[in-house]
Amino acid sequence: MKIDRAVIEINGGCNYSCQMCPQAKDANGKPGRHKDFLKKMSLEDFEKNVADCAKHGLRVVNLDGSGEATLNRNLPEYIKIVTKYGCESVIFSNGFNMSGQFMRDCVDAGLDFYRFSFIGSDEQDYSKWMYNAVGGHYAQIRRNIEEMVAYVKESGSDCVVST
Repeated sequence: MKIDRAVIEINGGCNYSCQMCPQAKDANGKPGRHKDFLKKMSLEDFEKNVADCAKHGLRVVNLDGSGEATLNRNLPEYIKIVTKYGCESVIFSNGFNMSGQFMRDCVDAGLDFYRFSFIGSDEQDYSKWMYNAVGGHYAQIRRNIEEMVAYVKESGSDCVVST
């Protein structure tokens, strides 16, 4: 058996409630996921999964799923594990937390690809699609994108930043 890519959800919860996401509340206002799926995966369990997949030719690890990986404050440690096994680390995220020292630590840990899920061509469209409990963050996410692009360039990282 060959495993090229593994999608390993390291954090099941999310700080957004986007209308197109399984995390969002259903029509009755109930959470889209059962509380057992909202947990954080331990570093130990994560490494066991990566090591097992690496035995089968693993090349890429997505540290996402339906949950928001950046809610896991140990994210740089998870990225280091992926790097340790010679694999590429990929994250699709709403980007709310990807700034400052946390962002720099993720890039420095060896992050290879980061996609900001930034839906909408303007603030109104963004607010329609990407909903955070405390309101839209269009300007903040744009700043986070610019900050990350600048840091990747400044640090000489090969990380690809995408939207």
